[in-house]
Amino acid sequence: MRPGSVLLGDGQVLPSDLTVWAAGVAAPRRGRLGLPQGKGGRILVGSDLRVRGQDRIFAVGTSR
Repeated sequence: MRPGSVLLGDGQVLPSDLTVWAAGVAAPRRGRLGLPQGKGGRILVGSDLRVRGQDRIFAVGTSR
């Protein structure tokens, strides 16, 4: 992911104003993008689901 686009595995650039990342219970190591992590590699968020320390990044997930 880059500002304004997503780089696909085949090198194609997909313009994007909004990117939604869908992953499992914990983000894969390559997908954490340097974001703050908690137990089990889960991305840390506030009560409004914003990633801690970020104004424009949200992370939404489920729990069992």
